[in-house]
Amino acid sequence: MSYWQQNRAARALEHELGVLGIAFTDDGDVVFHVDGLSDVYTVSINQAFFCPDCDCNDSIFRGPDLRCKHICHVLLALGLPLEDVEDPLYEPTQAELIELLASAPDVVSRGAWSDHTMAQKTDGGDFHAALCTEVDCLVR
Repeated sequence: MSYWQQNRAARALEHELGVLGIAFTDDGDVVFHVDGLSDVYTVSINQAFFCPDCDCNDSIFRGPDLRCKHICHVLLALGLPLEDVEDPLYEPTQAELIELLASAPDVVSRGAWSDHTMAQKTDGGDFHAALCTEVDCLVR
């Protein structure tokens, strides 16, 4: 395990971060808006392959080799175990990724924006079904 990745995972637990809302792209990304200590950052996770991305300086500077604290926070909030978040080589299977992203609505702070976004994407229906529109869903 990487010391630097463990450090970022620890900061994700220590700092007061929160997920403000989620959005969806036509490319199959689930986008989380994370309230950092001073700014709001965008964390994207694609439904078809696992390569989380963030627009913070740490993530931009270091690239995909290390996950920033915002990515770590989202992964922990989705229910990924700490030891997997701390492992920079961890990659879920396609089925695990869909199941992980299916818990996305549970990590959003309840607010008008997040509720409106969910209603828009799912048309009032099932979030899991909305996730499965872009990829051949393996989890039913």
